[in-house]
Amino acid sequence: MDPPFPLTWTGARDGGRSAEAEPGRFRRGPGGRHLPPSRRVEDAGDDFLLRRGPVTSVFAGGYPTLCRSGIGGHESALRTIHRDDERAAAARALLAGGTSLGNEAPVSRTRALSLVTVLLALPPLAATTAASLPVTSSAAPYCYDEPSQPTADVSDLRARFTSSNWMQTLQAMYQRRWPSGQALAVAQAKDQYWTQFVQRNSFEAFAESMMVAIHEETHMWDLDPSRTRWNVHTAAWINASRQDTTVPLYDGFPRKEILPLIKDRLSDSMDGIYLRDQTQGEYHLQGVLAELNAGLTGLPAVTVVQEYIRGVGASNARDIAATNLRYLLLYLRVARDRHPDYWAKIKNEPKLRELVLTQFLRTAYWLEKSAPYTGKLGGPNADKITATNYAPENLAVLEEFTGRKVRTDAQKHCTV
Repeated sequence: MDPPFPLTWTGARDGGRSAEAEPGRFRRGPGGRHLPPSRRVEDAGDDFLLRRGPVTSVFAGGYPTLCRSGIGGHESALRTIHRDDERAAAARALLAGGTSLGNEAPVSRTRALSLVTVLLALPPLAATTAASLPVTSSAAPYCYDEPSQPTADVSDLRARFTSSNWMQTLQAMYQRRWPSGQALAVAQAKDQYWTQFVQRNSFEAFAESMMVAIHEETHMWDLDPSRTRWNVHTAAWINASRQDTTVPLYDGFPRKEILPLIKDRLSDSMDGIYLRDQTQGEYHLQGVLAELNAGLTGLPAVTVVQEYIRGVGASNARDIAATNLRYLLLYLRVARDRHPDYWAKIKNEPKLRELVLTQFLRTAYWLEKSAPYTGKLGGPNADKITATNYAPENLAVLEEFTGRKVRTDAQKHCTV
């Protein structure tokens, strides 16, 4: 099923001022924001709008909103968009050929950001898939792991950092500390819109912006139309040695159906974005898996450089990973209990079962690695959400779906 309408994303609130972008090139609008070529930014009081085709993006009072333009350009279906919401919507823009632009100041994902991404069809890249994980109860124990050296010296890179050598710095930094980040950066190196996500005014700001940058570039790789067909099959950049492709999804059902299973307010802000929103709530398993995978690259991206983070730009990295795993587990429970035909299809799909098991163990792995930096990389709710993820009913559906039991001791990134 293709996305119902194309999405376009645009800049930021600009105090109600308006500006015209000159054809054929980018230019900075009021306040230093980039404006796209041949687009009119309209005065909206405290809002900042950009019209393109059937979609108008609005930054109402600094909080991004999106409305689909109706007949005659009238807006309808207005909805608030958190910074996190942009990521899940990325697939729809990609598949619809939409584009988007933004400024250069990524900040915390708990705040609405004046940042957007240009999503273009990228050339196909060779993907490697690790040998299939055993999914029978008699299989040998399996532990998720990937190389990282978070104490490797990068002081020379910090000393030489400039606004023009940021990509070389990024690749060298991750080559030493997290090779999977380097590999993703190399794969996406030709994407000219990295600068929409990367802060370049200091090494510290640069390091802090990696949660957003790596998260978004993961979406770009995963959701490129050469790899993903919305709600039919998906792809996932796992790490430097494993990229899953053509993972069948068999459509699914709206993820908002998991809401009755959430009995607390631990993930309330994200629930409002992904589940209660009238558009986002309609996303199927595709959206659930895409957000989880991007969250699982954004978290290590800042975990391995945490000593340089001074602000709040990565302050919910752990919460994002824990919450998106919650959504996946609850989605499986609803599939089993309310959609038996769909459950039978996905439970019989080895590539999907393998991906689900990997993502569960991978979440445990990076939450453990990042645990010493709670406060800088996440709030206390991340651990509370994780505790609910290990509730008997959630572990039961995971075991039923994957055919494997996971450990609940200090080695949570391993199967039994």
